[in-house]
Amino acid sequence: MLNLREALDYLGIDDSDDDMIMNNIRRQIEVADCHLKAAVGEDYPADDPRMKEVALMIVSELYDHRALSAKEENRINSLARLYMRQIRLEMEE
Repeated sequence: MLNLREALDYLGIDDSDDDMIMNNIRRQIEVADCHLKAAVGEDYPADDPRMKEVALMIVSELYDHRALSAKEENRINSLARLYMRQIRLEMEE
């Protein structure tokens, strides 16, 4: 799984004293890990550079699109739809 430092570096964020930002990024790292476990498998190769890159892309997507504008309120991005589909399938098992 990614660590906070890797995510901050990827996002171009210097150490922040803002607890809200840090908590959001920690949560996004956890969501990326859950997504990869569901998509690849519980024992996905977390240290594989390709998996780290995918995890970083997920964190970046979540960070960059953490709030929908009024214009986008009726749209849910494809990543969110994918999460919901994965969870629905997991619940059926």
